[in-house]
Amino acid sequence: MKKMYRNKEMRMKSKRITKEKRTNNRKTTYIRKNRRKTTKAKERKNGRKREERRKWRERKKKRKNKKWRKNKMRRIAGSNTLV
Repeated sequence: MKKMYRNKEMRMKSKRITKEKRTNNRKTTYIRKNRRKTTKAKERKNGRKREERRKWRERKKKRKNKKWRKNKMRRIAGSNTLV
């Protein structure tokens, strides 16, 4: 699907970015500034992801611990009936 742009200026900007990505030698200030912005955004996104992962890890730990404790209680109860 073809990208649609509001005006010619926006179209030229996107062309400049793609051209810069291809050549990787001549960089304009506009692109450099833009790249800096995106890395910050990426860092924020990754930070959010990291937080989410940490939350899930903690939840998983709690769940596993709960299961383990339940099974432990069951084992103890089972051993008492056998004695």
